[in-house]
Amino acid sequence: MRKLLAIFFFASVATVGFIFPQKTIYAENIKYELRNDDIQVMVEEESSTSQIVKLLKADDEISRIQVGLTAEAKEKLADKGNEMDQLDLAAQKALTLNFDEEVTSNCVEYISYLKDGKKIRLDSSNTIPSTEEVVQTNDLQNEQSSNSTEEQSTEQTTSSSSDNSSDEISQDNSSNEAIKPRAGDLGKGSPEIPEGGQLINGLFDSPVGGTGFSVKPIMPSGTINNGMPYHEITVQGKNNWVAMWSLENNRLDFSKSFKGRMYVNFGTAQADGFTFTIHNDPQKTQALTRARDQGKDGQNLGAYGSSSATTVIGGVRKYPNADAIGNSFTVEFDMYTNGNQRFPYSYDVAPSQLPREYVSPHMAYAFPGNRDKTYGPISKSVLGVISDETDWFPLIGSGRAAKTIHYGLRYLNQSIGSNVQDGTWYEFNFSFDFPTKTFQYYLRNPVTGNQTIATSVPWSDLSSELKLSANDSKAYWGFTAANGASEGAVKMVFADVPVPLDYEAKNQIYDSAGQNISVSEDDDSKQKCAKKGDSVRFETVATVKQLDYTSPYLLYEGEVSPDQVDMSTLKESTVKVNGESIGSFVPTTNANGRFSLYIPKEIKQGDVVEIESTIKSKDDISSDIKDSFSASLITINPAAGSYDYLTGSPTYFWLKNISPPLNVSWSNKEELTTLEKTIDRSALSEEGYALPFYYSGGTANSTLNYMLLKSDEIIEQGTLNNGAATTDTKEKTMTIPTSLIKYGSNTFVLQLTEDGSTNAPNQLSSVLNVQGSVQLSKVPTTLDWTNRKIGETKGVMNRDEGNDLDLEVLDSRETPANDWYVSVSIDKPDGSSPLSDVDMIWKDSAGKSTSIPESAPSTGLKVMDRPASIQNGFANQIHLGNDAGVLLKSDKYLSIGKYDAAIKIQWTLNQAYEPE
Repeated sequence: MRKLLAIFFFASVATVGFIFPQKTIYAENIKYELRNDDIQVMVEEESSTSQIVKLLKADDEISRIQVGLTAEAKEKLADKGNEMDQLDLAAQKALTLNFDEEVTSNCVEYISYLKDGKKIRLDSSNTIPSTEEVVQTNDLQNEQSSNSTEEQSTEQTTSSSSDNSSDEISQDNSSNEAIKPRAGDLGKGSPEIPEGGQLINGLFDSPVGGTGFSVKPIMPSGTINNGMPYHEITVQGKNNWVAMWSLENNRLDFSKSFKGRMYVNFGTAQADGFTFTIHNDPQKTQALTRARDQGKDGQNLGAYGSSSATTVIGGVRKYPNADAIGNSFTVEFDMYTNGNQRFPYSYDVAPSQLPREYVSPHMAYAFPGNRDKTYGPISKSVLGVISDETDWFPLIGSGRAAKTIHYGLRYLNQSIGSNVQDGTWYEFNFSFDFPTKTFQYYLRNPVTGNQTIATSVPWSDLSSELKLSANDSKAYWGFTAANGASEGAVKMVFADVPVPLDYEAKNQIYDSAGQNISVSEDDDSKQKCAKKGDSVRFETVATVKQLDYTSPYLLYEGEVSPDQVDMSTLKESTVKVNGESIGSFVPTTNANGRFSLYIPKEIKQGDVVEIESTIKSKDDISSDIKDSFSASLITINPAAGSYDYLTGSPTYFWLKNISPPLNVSWSNKEELTTLEKTIDRSALSEEGYALPFYYSGGTANSTLNYMLLKSDEIIEQGTLNNGAATTDTKEKTMTIPTSLIKYGSNTFVLQLTEDGSTNAPNQLSSVLNVQGSVQLSKVPTTLDWTNRKIGETKGVMNRDEGNDLDLEVLDSRETPANDWYVSVSIDKPDGSSPLSDVDMIWKDSAGKSTSIPESAPSTGLKVMDRPASIQNGFANQIHLGNDAGVLLKSDKYLSIGKYDAAIKIQWTLNQAYEPE
């Protein structure tokens, strides 16, 4: 049934929105508030000498919430036992601070906490920077602010706090300097070392060449390095050349992959710089440049050779590389431009290219012991112009001055920071991938994420320069530095050491059955393992050696990956000293997988300490994982106020993913191994029939093989990557070509197997029943006679312009026949309707008009059959313009009005056998 007349009405509605200003109102006793998306802390004033710090809100993902007091607050604090840099707020939810006298300024300098392994620090400066000046700040409002100031501050801090969910490290902004770079400003590094600093006992030999190198342990306070100890390497002094090399047993091994990562603080004072150098010089751990002209040769950074070629006794020519560390590769961090003004000490000149010199600070690599690859002769004319030369010795005069070739040149102040000599920490990464023989390095800003382009060193150059084939693929590595007349200090802290270290303490790992599952770093057998979801016991046994004092207590630090274990399941650690249990203690844990323990027991030389901690492994591990466990013990020298460390080498263990069985189904909601469907042949597209299946389980990241067959004929086959999330249900849609689908029953079989599995193939069956039919698939949706003028409503009336009429019958039977036709009839309104006397006629394509009968009792007027249709595949079609088909006929003028659906048209598909 269809509507005869359609009239459309459109309306437009205007809407008005209202914005109401919002303002935060504070009670009179609230001094101020610090907040961002993670945390909300309020400071209340009980009296002029008492304030309460309250934790109002803390995100579940943060921990170790601490309060840092201002210098005035610490000085006037009544309870001097609480006079420390940071107070623990997380456990108490509120801190009452009593003062000997009134604190005239804010008592809280900052709030710090841990999130996603990073330290976030909110500074409570009273000055709220504008949104154009900062990227991340606090929301701090003072009760003394005027209404206009309060509204402005609220607007600013609301917009600027939108970045608080990022991974950047927000540090002390007491000077209102944003750590994340502003537009056109690359910002600074981290004011404190990022987490991950390590102890490196037994890594390096004693420094050679002077006192410029020092390595000292640091026991940080508060949340610096998450409270974990680390070693800090410092290079400083003037008119000195120094080097520090790995011990022989700690050489880099190029027969396997390795990586190193360290934090670097370039200091603030002028200095020549330092190098990261790998070598196989015959001097081994005593290798150092022999070019040490005080006040002038700082440019060689302790690794390169002399500043010029010379002629020595006997007329022997000596080239710059002769004084360099031999068989070497170096990455230089050059902090001083030895350019045109320093000639002939001009390693950084570039006569053939602008700006004629390599300005500092920059990073580049070279091969100090190789003359042709690293050095080039230069000269200076009487007019002061420096030029490249082709030979080292002119016909008259001494040897020429040298420049150095800078490979992989990176200007640091144009890539990672506005001024890397700003006293903050940056991150140097280097790695070697053995399968691809790729050594590369880069420098990164750990706060902003900006980094230099990774530089790759050609393996042919690196291996030949280091003479690896003659040295069992190993090489010494370490640092060199030099300062001429200028003096400055550079600090370094290792986060990842590229070689395994030999420690005093021994670490072991056991599964839930008590079996030792400790393996070496290169063990890939997985014969020893714990099953994912099982509890794992971590044990440290340390023998105290060479301790000439009695430590009043002991600190223990352990670390395991938080991605593989659930740190919340670590409830207690048991401790034995000399085989005698001294009790169980509750460790402090953090999100980085580190846990610490305070052991109230005197420790002296010869004591043996055993510590056991049990942690449940995570059950959502998607593949076999090799994890590591490391630990260290810290003794305290009460007389000297210093610390000593008993460190343990990392021990490795496997967590094995015991895969669930591979499942496959025709449904993603239930297990369905047999599927039967009946479809009409006309529903099959030219592309074919889509048949999806669903699968889950199996081994993570394994290769799955599927095959669809029909009567042993392969219809489709392929491979699938199972992915890491094996518990997720995944879908694969196959396409069966239409040419392979016949009328009647079609049976298909799907087989799914997993590489490496000995199980029988998973198998599904699908039956597709294909049948044909005759269907009336298309009739007019609307017949329209609108916008008629007076005088145009009498006689036979065409439909509106463009209101064409289309009929379609789908005959999908295997053998179509002339046994159907389409008829049309009408349902007229009763006598009270203005259209009760109107007739509908059918005008065929030849122009013949016939009245359309009413539906009852007539079966209708035959208007279409197969011979009269155009065949298009399964479709039988006729198309008539607006002047043919159903037309309106009235013997009198119709009155103006709306007659929507007053007359209904009925189309009927009739099927009857008609013999030829």
